[in-house]
Amino acid sequence: MKFASLLVAALLVAAPSAALAQDAADKSAVLDCPMQRTTPGLAQRIADVITPGNGTDDIGEPRMAELVTVVSGCAREHGIAEAKVETYALYYLSRMMREEGARQLQALGIPLEAIHRALDVGPGRANPLSLRVTPAQTDDLITLLDAAGVDVMSISDGTFRVIGIYAASIAGETNYASALE
Repeated sequence: MKFASLLVAALLVAAPSAALAQDAADKSAVLDCPMQRTTPGLAQRIADVITPGNGTDDIGEPRMAELVTVVSGCAREHGIAEAKVETYALYYLSRMMREEGARQLQALGIPLEAIHRALDVGPGRANPLSLRVTPAQTDDLITLLDAAGVDVMSISDGTFRVIGIYAASIAGETNYASALE
């Protein structure tokens, strides 16, 4: 009888854990859906918009239509309320830009954690959607990059632009994901 009581108690404790794990898996599937359906053309266009010196900051209508199609399909599939589809699209765009920005910055040897700390973006941070970088934050970023061995004097304006896009994108991604809950 004692074993049965322990088994019931264990199941009662495990049931919420299993439900939480399923909720996390469901949330991950919802958030990952558009990323899994992104075509190389759309991903490249996002990269072109972010990359310094490409002379464009416009995704273009064909790619925007593709983005809308991807988001709409995933929203229908996962039962996202119509009122949240725009937030879902903004999450998707922010995530794509964050991933591309991270790829470019890491290729240049820029430590992402320095950006997270100095600009207060990333998981568990403030993530301001209106990212206005203060002189103190700029100083913190330069100090952190310097401490990480980055020659800050050699960072181009274009790279600083990518840092800004990356920071704004991670803040957007975090906020929009929370708004979808």
